[in-house]
Parts: sequence; C-alpha cells; structure tokens
Amino acid sequence: MEKQTFTAAMTLAPIQVEEPTQPLKPQKVVRRSVAAALGIVCILLVAGLIGALVYHTDVVNDEKNNQINSVNNAISSLNSQISQLNETIASLNSQVSRLNATISYIQLNETISSLNSQISQLNGTISSLNSQVSQLNTSISNIQGEKTVGIQIYASDPNDHYSRTWDVVFDRAMPPLTAGGDHVGSDVDEAHYSGDVMPFTWNLASGAHYLIFDVTQGGDPANGVYNGTITVEGTTYNFTGVDWNHTVKINFTVP
Repeated sequence: MEKQTFTAAMTLAPIQVEEPTQPLKPQKVVRRSVAAALGIVCILLVAGLIGALVYHTDVVNDEKNNQINSVNNAISSLNSQISQLNETIASLNSQVSRLNATISYIQLNETISSLNSQISQLNGTISSLNSQVSQLNTSISNIQGEKTVGIQIYASDPNDHYSRTWDVVFDRAMPPLTAGGDHVGSDVDEAHYSGDVMPFTWNLASGAHYLIFDVTQGGDPANGVYNGTITVEGTTYNFTGVDWNHTVKINFTVP
C-alpha cells in the first residue's frame, strides 16, 4: 500500500495570550514586612526615648528644685542664726560700754580719794604753818603793844560735802580769787568742812577794826551757801549767804 501524504492547509488566526501578572517574589514580601516592622520599632523606640527624656528631665528638675529648696532653707536658717548672733554681739557691746563706764568711775573715785588725801596732808601743813604765824604775830604784838584777840568762826552749808578753804583778812580787802580757787595772801587760810568751827587768834591794836570772811565754795547752785556766826572776844555776829563770790564783813572794836 502506497503511503500518501496529505498537507493540510490550515489558516490560524492570531491568538493574543495575556501574560499573567507575575506573582511577587517571596523575598520582596519579606523585605517589606521587615522594613515595616523596623519602622514601627523605630517609632516605638523614638517615642520611648522621648518619654524617657521627658521623665528624666522631670526627675532632674524635681531633684534640682529639691536641692535649691534645701539650700534656700539652709541659707534662711543661717541668716536667722547670724541675726541672733548680731543681737547677742550688740548686747555684749552694750555691757562692755557699761563696764567701761563703771571702771572709769571707779578709777575717777580712786583719783579723787588720792587727791583728797594729799589735800588733807597739805591742810595739816598749812595749819601748822598758820600756828607758827600766829605765834610770831603774838610775839610781834607783844613787842608793838598790840592785843591778842581771840576769834572763832562757825560756818555750815548742808548741801556742801567737800573740804573748802576758809579765808579771813583784817582791815583790808580780800585778795582776788586765783585760778586755783583760793585767795592767795589772806591773813588766815585754813581748809574746813561744813559745820566746822575755826578758832584762831590775831594781834590787833586797840580801836575799831573789821574782818572779811569768805568760803571758796565752787559757786555751783546745787552746793548752796554758807551761814554761821563769827565770835570776836565773846561778841557773836551772825552771817548768811557766803560763798566764793559773796563775802561777809564784820565790824568790831578792840578795847
């Protein structure tokens, strides 16, 4: 049997075949998931970091504020102590001033006591010299025929507690008061206290005479003035208002 060959003529219309969408590769999907996860993690980390920073800042600020408050309280306490110490210092300074004033007063009193002691010694010397003068005057009177006249002076000022010089002159003016507080050159010059009696003698010729008496009281109104009596040969004369600037004059006669 003969082999026959057939050629089939077929007309094929063009067929358009849509290429199927290429499916995503598994590697790309994994990468996107990882990137998304990493982004979320980063966001969470950033948010956590910001939260931690805010919390840490608040804690630090609280600690700083607490430290500042503590320091301010310490400063306030120290200022209070300083104020109390300054008050104590002022009180002690006041006590020191009072003590210094007391010391000065004590030293002044000691000086006054020493000066009064010297004055007393000098008054004793003056009294001794006046006694010698009186004796010499008596001798002169005996030679000249004069009479020895006995005189006694009492003077008192209850407001004056100091030793004063009592001065007497006969038949002449009282010498002026010197800067030292005394009538230099008076006939009789003795130191006495208020309430003392000063007896002495003086040689006078027969006839009319006068004497002037003065007390060198300092002139302070608080010390007052001296009042008293002057007795000449048994005859007593009263006087008032004598001080350093006011004298008393007594007229008398020697028989």
